Amino acid sequence: MCSANRNLVAAWIRYQHIYGSKTEEVDELEWAMIELWDLCREAPESAWSAILEIISKDHSDQILSDVAAGPMEDLLAYHGALVIDRVESCARSNPSFERMLGNVWKNAISDDVWNRVKAIAPSSW
Repeated sequence: MCSANRNLVAAWIRYQHIYGSKTEEVDELEWAMIELWDLCREAPESAWSAILEIISKDHSDQILSDVAAGPMEDLLAYHGALVIDRVESCARSNPSFERMLGNVWKNAISDDVWNRVKAIAPSSW
């Protein structure tokens, strides 16, 4: 993973942990949330790499839930057909990734992709 993505991952994780606090740091890190959202729409390969890196660095319940309801949901909505095979494979080999899938909401995910997600995802938690 390139240095820019490592910075994005670290900033995104930090932002999620402090979001809701009324500090300057929240405002300073908001770029990471926006950038990852943009990647999920426009650069699915980079978004996929960032999501995997986030989960490898911090698989706390908070971060898994935030990944599920944010970048993973967006990636599946915009590029589900492209990434669903990898999602299934990763869920089989990575318990944290599989757990995260339990908190993904359907939102704008196609029925085809959603059915495959639900087949591998545990119950929401």
